[in-house]
Amino acid sequence: MSSKLVAFRCPQPLLARLDAAAKELGVTRSRVIVEALRLFIQTVKRRKGRVVPPYRGKDLLSQLNFTARRRAK
Repeated sequence: MSSKLVAFRCPQPLLARLDAAAKELGVTRSRVIVEALRLFIQTVKRRKGRVVPPYRGKDLLSQLNFTARRRAK
């Protein structure tokens, strides 16, 4: 699948959490963001557009799928 570079602004505290999650999982920031977006869109579809409740970090991490493309340590 091809990809496209996308830039966005991220609050510093959230960026720190993103970096910590990526390091813990052994993947890139991009991989965490793509997987989180996939999960978010899937959840919104399942809820038929209703507001999605905020996730707690560990709850979200447990639902992400990083089985493919792990970065070598």
